[in-house]
Amino acid sequence: MLRASPQHLVLRTSWIFGWHPSQTKTFVHTILRAAREGRDLKATTDQASVPTFSLDLAQWTIELVHLGAHGLIHAVNDESVSRHEWTMAILEEAAQTGLIPQAPPVEKVTTAFFNSAMRRPAYTVMSNEKLVKWLGRRPGSWRPGLRKMLAQMK
Repeated sequence: MLRASPQHLVLRTSWIFGWHPSQTKTFVHTILRAAREGRDLKATTDQASVPTFSLDLAQWTIELVHLGAHGLIHAVNDESVSRHEWTMAILEEAAQTGLIPQAPPVEKVTTAFFNSAMRRPAYTVMSNEKLVKWLGRRPGSWRPGLRKMLAQMK
């Protein structure tokens, strides 16, 4: 299908997050809700990917279109993390922002612990080097985006 047009532009991304006034079912919201309710938190150490801030993704998309980019491009921020590391980052930033009093502990588990019928690949870290070449710069960490999102939620 991609061969149908040499000028196609397809962006692949992962673990998208961002603030929206009516969208509260994101992973970030779920983690914060569980922390506020005092529930035990568990997160996998054997799933890794790259959180991608939605506003960064939108900006790259505009830039790529203006640059005449084509092909399949992995549009993700820099810095891959495990699901556990992502959860800890959310909680630590939320505590610093004042959304929660403190970051609660998060138990490290493997994917098998959840016994889910839905199978997910363990490692979905994508190289963003093609994005870097088109933009002429690194996309940057997802961490500033997480701070922006949490500040908007406050």
